[in-house]
Amino acid sequence: MTYYTLNISKYIAFPLLQQVINRPDVYPGLVIRAPLTPQDQQQGYTAGKITAIKDVYFNFGDLRVAGSMPM
Repeated sequence: MTYYTLNISKYIAFPLLQQVINRPDVYPGLVIRAPLTPQDQQQGYTAGKITAIKDVYFNFGDLRVAGSMPM
């Protein structure tokens, strides 16, 4: 067996674009949307079209991974 441990402190990175779009509650203010139009409401949309996405770094904190692999 080969054992490994990976510890990264103060892990800073760009979140994936699709994650930012899917989870605006986790990344508040990064997705800018146009106002909801009557046509959008008729089609069942709950938010307006995306007009901009801010691309910023986030501090994800500490990352710790450990495990083993057979040789």
